[in-house]
Amino acid sequence: MGEATLSLVLLICAGLMVQSFLRVQHVDPGFDAESLLTFHVGQLPETRDPEPDQVAGFYDHLLERLDALPGVSRAAAAAQIPLETWAGNEVFFSLKEVPASLSSDVSPVANIYAKSWKSLASTTEEDRALRQGLRESWRVAQRHFDRANPGAVFMDCMPLIRGDEADAEVVDGPQSIRYDEAENRLHAQKAILASLIG
Repeated sequence: MGEATLSLVLLICAGLMVQSFLRVQHVDPGFDAESLLTFHVGQLPETRDPEPDQVAGFYDHLLERLDALPGVSRAAAAAQIPLETWAGNEVFFSLKEVPASLSSDVSPVANIYAKSWKSLASTTEEDRALRQGLRESWRVAQRHFDRANPGAVFMDCMPLIRGDEADAEVVDGPQSIRYDEAENRLHAQKAILASLIG
């Protein structure tokens, strides 16, 4: 009896998944892909850690050459195109200067968002040490809200590490709307599932 029940559940799930795939194929993406050609640009030649100026120069030159091709009406570069999963394209760079601290000028600010200063890509020891030094001045603290607009709120999509990205008094304080933000995302995800499953 248990095997039959499990088989029935799996069959229903498979049917719902196929139905969802069929519905997705007929959803209007909101743009016209007719006569559109896309391609991925791999790692820049001769270097794994190009300078930002090198990357910008490479893409400027590439777009100029593409625009000059017969039949091309417009060329553009993007980190990710719509309806495409992340393909792992990365631009590696090193921080040469410490950005201005968040505490330098917060007002007039209505929303303060945490920055983790973490990277999914491997970085050098120098970069890791620099980011560790940045963390203290960039970690969101009550002093930032003291300088912000009255009613300023703290936002974060979570997960969040207390004491790393923001102080606990900010994360759990009255100005934090992170749970509301997460709830909004939950309802958006539920709406997507409801529209796909029907």
